[in-house]
Amino acid sequence: MVSGRVVDDRGSPVGDVQISVTSTSAHTLETASTDPTGSFHLQLEQPGSYVLSASKQGYFEITDYRLAVTEPSQEIVLTMNPLREVFQSLNVNGTPSPMSLDRTGTEEHLSGTNINDIPYPATNNVRNALRLMPGVVQDQYGRLHFQGGTESQTNYLLEGFRVSDPIDGTFSTRIGVEGIQSVAFLGGNYSPEYGYGSAGVLQVHIDPGSSRFHYSATNFVPGVDTRYKLHVGDWSPRAAFSGPLIHNRAWFSDNWDGIYAQSYVPGLPSGQNFSHGWSTSNLLHTQWNLTPSNLLFADFLVNFSNFDYLGLAPLTPISATQDQRYRQWLFGVKDQQYLANGFLFEAGFAQQNVYRRMIPQGDQPYIITPSGNGGNYFVNSTQTARRDEFLAKVYFPVVHWTGTHEIKVGTEAFRTRYDGLFHRTSFEHFGFNGQLLSRTTFGGSGQFSLSSIEFSSYVLDEWKPQERILVSLGLRQDWNDLIDQNTWSPRLSVSVAPFASRRTSIFAAFAVTTDAVNLQQFSQPLDQFAIATQYVNGQRVGLAVAQVYTIPRHGLMAPSYTNWTAGLNQNFGENLSLAITYLRKRGIHGLTYALPVSDPALNAYVHEIVGAPVTVNIYSLSNSRNDRYDSLEFTIRQAFAGQYEWMASYVRSSAVSTAVFNQSVDQPFNVSSNYGPLPWDTPNRLLNWAYFPLPWKKWSMSYLLDLRSGFPFSVQSVQGNIIGAANSFRFPLNFDLNLHVERRFEFRGHRFALRVGVNNVTDHKNPTGVYNTFGSPQFMHFIGYEGRHVVLRIRFFGNGK
Repeated sequence: MVSGRVVDDRGSPVGDVQISVTSTSAHTLETASTDPTGSFHLQLEQPGSYVLSASKQGYFEITDYRLAVTEPSQEIVLTMNPLREVFQSLNVNGTPSPMSLDRTGTEEHLSGTNINDIPYPATNNVRNALRLMPGVVQDQYGRLHFQGGTESQTNYLLEGFRVSDPIDGTFSTRIGVEGIQSVAFLGGNYSPEYGYGSAGVLQVHIDPGSSRFHYSATNFVPGVDTRYKLHVGDWSPRAAFSGPLIHNRAWFSDNWDGIYAQSYVPGLPSGQNFSHGWSTSNLLHTQWNLTPSNLLFADFLVNFSNFDYLGLAPLTPISATQDQRYRQWLFGVKDQQYLANGFLFEAGFAQQNVYRRMIPQGDQPYIITPSGNGGNYFVNSTQTARRDEFLAKVYFPVVHWTGTHEIKVGTEAFRTRYDGLFHRTSFEHFGFNGQLLSRTTFGGSGQFSLSSIEFSSYVLDEWKPQERILVSLGLRQDWNDLIDQNTWSPRLSVSVAPFASRRTSIFAAFAVTTDAVNLQQFSQPLDQFAIATQYVNGQRVGLAVAQVYTIPRHGLMAPSYTNWTAGLNQNFGENLSLAITYLRKRGIHGLTYALPVSDPALNAYVHEIVGAPVTVNIYSLSNSRNDRYDSLEFTIRQAFAGQYEWMASYVRSSAVSTAVFNQSVDQPFNVSSNYGPLPWDTPNRLLNWAYFPLPWKKWSMSYLLDLRSGFPFSVQSVQGNIIGAANSFRFPLNFDLNLHVERRFEFRGHRFALRVGVNNVTDHKNPTGVYNTFGSPQFMHFIGYEGRHVVLRIRFFGNGK
């Protein structure tokens, strides 16, 4: 038997490396994959001379490694060098490997090259790059939806630490794209170690640095934009610098990015059709090899942003927008200790702090009419949150019993505190002829604090009863004090390579997942409450209606999602692979405010606050939400030398819910039927992108083709209530074709790349808004067209030598 470890150029273990051993006649004899400690084992029955290869996406391949087996048991160490962005070498000959044949769920990957070179809109933001993954939809508001879920139903991890917003679970963290090594999304049946996230897990890995200094800069001069008119466009400079701190002992990677944005909104008067703001972030990642078997990692991330006129849209002028101030700090430290026989212990701590400030343009009432909005937005808020995270995990040595077992156990703990201060004015609905229909004011202080404690543990056994069969058995336990219920989430998957060539695998998997507690949802009973008054012909009618929220002391259950996954992986050679995956997801016990209840004490409290007779509608947090998502995905991709690559996918899916609209303090409304497709439901989507060389030296081309069904939307009455079934109408077909050409060159001993491209080449309309008020003269008229526009980018790659 041959045992070994795979490490990178800094001595860190490299997991999920595909190892294969062939005879001198090129006949495959044995395959293996490394565990998280980088360890692998090969059952070679007789001494002799063999050829070993090792591959993993994002690393240079090891090929034609001569392995001489002379003893019954021996050990080897393989070093794999990470592939860094193509600007660091004009002749990169390594190629990313195809996906692992041990895949038992939905796995999508983006390399640093994909993120930096595929022409998706607003390439300065990693959020927008995620739309390059099949099964990931970005809606017209920029929110991300993985496998039919809300943005908060995905668990976002940066180097293993949770970076979702502690308040509402969204991915508000800004990370510079220049220094990203890879992004991976795991869905369906993902490992229980990754915790919460019924829609899956997104892992972001940063370029860890190497023994040589590398630096780059992009967009260091402002670009131009042809939307609206020829003008200086958004300026999004970014830079990366990495290298050694102590030779062969410590390394660093620092990534900075900034943006000055001027968002043009068609359909508004000249001089009032731009919103603007700035944002900056910096992420410092370091690794210290205290000893060859003890590695220490530290990360420090800061985000700052100021945006004016946020929410500017064809139906929302500047006066009705808000100014946003946002700050985030994240510090994380993690220690890994490697002991004998592949034993690994890891422990870490992270702290995340978030500050949000939303400022309206004035304190006049917010006006809502069938032809658009006016006045001043009604919410003025300050929110802060802090989350402390502790984690520990153990990877045990391989156990040989009826095959091999790779066992890992771990635990996590979180403590989160959320403080809010809200002051709301009022908003008013007006009819077609300008008459007042309703006025909504707010009661209560709007100042509150809410905290949560979470604790989780898990165990996973990856069992190989035979070389071509993998069985994964896992169990996760989660508890939080707001629901005060232990949730058990089992995992089971089977992957089989039926043929001796091991180029084909089929898999089936079952998993139960759950979501993290959303503090914004649980804070609603502590926040202000809405008081709505109706008017007819300018005269008040009936009693005002107060809409308040409550949470039952007992009886709530944690949401539960059951995932069934099956699929086929086929490796055709030449780094060409095909994946076919079916996912069936069913969610029950989802949390939503519904079903008005009776609470005499709360009723009396509202009457005391209002100081006048009112009708009180009390909405209680309940487990009445059920979700359903089905998808069938076909993906084919191929990688070439030079980090060139292409990918094409088609996804047929359906995402529906029994709670399409959620009641909240800021959005009180009536809906007759709350069952229907979710606002990001995309029944059909064809996605194709590529980055490839042109016949002329140092020229390359990249493109993005994204064709999908239009998003659903609802029709509302002039009072703002939903008419008919939820989301029973759709936007037109959305089609994006972006085409960019790049020329690399040297100037005074330094390397540069000049890129020019056209986004929305076909000038397809792709509307982002619609007049959806029934009876409006512009009813069902679509607005917010994107338009064709030119994009220019300049990149600096460092010294030409």
